[in-house]
Amino acid sequence: MREAFRKFAAGTSRVVGSPWIFVLAVLLIVGWAVSGPVFGYSDSWQLVINTTTTIVTCLMVFLIQNTQNRDSEAIHLKLDELIRAVHTARTRLVDLEDLSDEQLDAIKAQRTGSLAEEIARGAAKVGEASLVVASAGEMDPNALRQLALGVRDRLSGPWVVVVGSTFSGKGALVGVASKDLQERGVSAGEILAAGAPTLGGGGSRDPELAQAGGPNGANLDAALDAIREEAGRRLSAL
Repeated sequence: MREAFRKFAAGTSRVVGSPWIFVLAVLLIVGWAVSGPVFGYSDSWQLVINTTTTIVTCLMVFLIQNTQNRDSEAIHLKLDELIRAVHTARTRLVDLEDLSDEQLDAIKAQRTGSLAEEIARGAAKVGEASLVVASAGEMDPNALRQLALGVRDRLSGPWVVVVGSTFSGKGALVGVASKDLQERGVSAGEILAAGAPTLGGGGSRDPELAQAGGPNGANLDAALDAIREEAGRRLSAL
């Protein structure tokens, strides 16, 4: 029975998704509307379209849901096979959809920590300070802020950290400056101000932890280049 229903659901989904069925449905509705004067727009006339559309919609929900469930399961199986085939991949990610929210948060935190460690290793020395200006790829502003703090925690001595990301086509920046550099006139907010206009936006001027962004996420690399130049100039002048 399950196999017969699968074939029926898959076949029905293909058929009802065709443009010809859409045209047929439109013609039926037009025909029903045109017949209104013939039946005097009676309650029975209205009941016909209401009952028909309700029944069809109800049945289609189950058929389409069955097809979507199968497609989703097939995609998961294919991705699982790819993960298992890559020896360096973490096989614990295979069953992500079965994990609790707390476990998913822990994996996100682990990923952010690994990325922060990698970015921190790329810190450049400008005078006596460490300078980090890096892109995190696709990441929302909240996660980007946590990444910046994670990079900060992995540096010693005076430092300036700026990380940027794109999300939904927009660009985001987060900058952090150490306390001793703030006391010497280095402001995270002023450093971000060198790149924020490139993203078509602005940001805060907080000297310790600043955030900025704009709608032009495609210009993120150019914004980071401007910030790197400005931060280098300020640190070299100390």
